[in-house]
Amino acid sequence: MTKLSFRTAEPQDADAVVPLMYHSSKQLFDHVMRERDNPQAFLRHDFLRGDGLFGYKNQVVGTDTDGTIAVTCTLYPGRRLDELTRATGRSALGHYGAFRVIAIGLRARSLKDLFIEPRHDGMFLANACVISDRRGEGLFSAALEHAVGRARAAGLVVIQLDVGFSNAAAQATYQGLGFRVVAERTHRGKEGLDGFRRMELAVS
Repeated sequence: MTKLSFRTAEPQDADAVVPLMYHSSKQLFDHVMRERDNPQAFLRHDFLRGDGLFGYKNQVVGTDTDGTIAVTCTLYPGRRLDELTRATGRSALGHYGAFRVIAIGLRARSLKDLFIEPRHDGMFLANACVISDRRGEGLFSAALEHAVGRARAAGLVVIQLDVGFSNAAAQATYQGLGFRVVAERTHRGKEGLDGFRRMELAVS
C-alpha cells in the first residue's frame, strides 16, 4: 500500500472531494435533494463555504506522494453537530432559496429517526470514500488511523460511524478494525431507504 499523507481539505480540493462525498451517501443525498436539485452542486457550495457538515474545514483527505487525493472523509467532534448543521442550513438557504429549502427540509426531517446524535466525547466519521481504482488497498484503514490520532489529540475517547444494514462487507471491515455495534435504527418510511447501525471504536 502506498503511504498516504493526511491533511484537512482546502477549497481547491473541491473537484476531487465533492464527487467522492456524493457517492459515499448517494442514496440519501438523492432522496433529500432530488436529482433536479443537483446534490453535487449544493455539496460543492457547502464545501467551499467551509463551515458546514460538508465544508472543507471538516473534511480530511489522504494524498499520494504526487498530491492525488485517494481517500476522503468527513470528521468532526460529535459535540459540534448542531453548530455544523446550522451552518449547512445557511448554505442551503443561500444556494436554493427559501421555497426550495422548505421542501428539502421536510424530506430531511423525515429521515431524522434514522440518525443517532453522536457522543459529545467522540469523533464522528462520515462520508468516507476511496477512489475507485484504489479500493481494497487498505486506504480506509489508514484514514481511520489518522482519525484515531486526531481524536486522541482532541481528548476524545471514541470514533463513531454509521453503516447501512445492507452494507455487510463494510460492517465486517469495521468489525475487523475493532468497531462494535452499539445501536441501530430502521427506516420506517416508504422510500426503501436503508437503516443504519451505529458503530464505535474506543481510542482512549
